[in-house]
Order: sequence, then structure tokens, then C-alpha cells
Amino acid sequence: MARYGHKFPELVFLQQAHKQKIGLFGGSFNPLHDGHWQCAEGLRKAHGLQQVWWLPTPKNPLKTVETQNSFEDRIQAIQSRIKNHPNHRLSLLLADPKFYYTIDFLEFLNQFRGSNGLFWLAGSDILSQLHHWQDWQRLPQFCQMLFYSRPSDGLRRSTQCLRQFPVVIGKRLKLSSSEIRAIEDLEKHS
Repeated sequence: MARYGHKFPELVFLQQAHKQKIGLFGGSFNPLHDGHWQCAEGLRKAHGLQQVWWLPTPKNPLKTVETQNSFEDRIQAIQSRIKNHPNHRLSLLLADPKFYYTIDFLEFLNQFRGSNGLFWLAGSDILSQLHHWQDWQRLPQFCQMLFYSRPSDGLRRSTQCLRQFPVVIGKRLKLSSSEIRAIEDLEKHS
């Protein structure tokens, strides 16, 4: 703990606030959009989470090329979005290279708190990809998995994953990050 506590005060908080329900919202947020906010806030409200930690990743292991926004730009976008919302905080824990996979990060957090009161938050669009995540079947050992429904969410294509995890149906948006990136690429090359 001493090794990380000075650099990541959220780890100290994690131990001290052991009765609080904390949502862990990891992702590339490339680009950040309203759907991310609706997912985080929708799941926070639906499950009575006291905090949501936004955990941007420098690189998504399932994507071969990261385009558009730099990691620093994505951090600034998150900070700007959550600055007036005390239930939301930015954490750079997932930027540590030793946490390339979500399972490694959750095992690490387990040292400080165990799985009690930790919730992994995500849009349900990842359900169709979840079986590609490293040791995805072990994720519920370290936290409860919560998913927020969005357009193109893969609910029909991911019944194996869906049976294991609850999904909150929220307001549907017109575009996902992938669709926003595709539009930006088209505009850039036209």
C-alpha cells in the first residue's frame, strides 16, 4: 500500500470507505461522449453507488489502432465532464502498464478491499466482445459487473455473457464512440 498510496490517494480511500459502493468505469473514452456520462450516472443511480471512478486506459488491448484523441486529451475531457459532480472522480490507476488487462487491475484492488462494494461499469455494447477479455469468467470474483444498454449493444449476440450479468436499460443515444470516430475519420479524409 505504501508504494501506491502516495501516488493514488483513491487506494487509501478504498480501504477507509469499505462500506461505500464504488463503480469502476474503465475504458478508452476515445472520444468521450454523452453516452459515457449516461452509462456512469445511470448505473450509479440505479444501483445506489456512492462514487464512480473514471479509469481511462492509454490503450485498449482489443483494438489494434487507437485513433483521434491523445491520452492527455481524454483525461482533460473526463475532468471537464465530471468537475461539478462530487460522486465522480478521475483515477489514473489503469494507466499503470501492469494493468494491461482488467482482471489484473481487479486482482490488485482486491488486496486493498476485497470485492465487497466494487462494481465494474460498462456499456452493454461490450457484451459481444467480453469473451475476448483476458479471464473474463473470473471478473465476478472481484466485483459485480453492471451494464448499461445503448444502441448496437450486442444484447442479441452475447447471450452467454448476458445470462451472468445484469443490464440496466437506459436512454438510448444515436452514436457510440466507434461511430463518432468513423464519422471523424470520414470528415478528415474528405
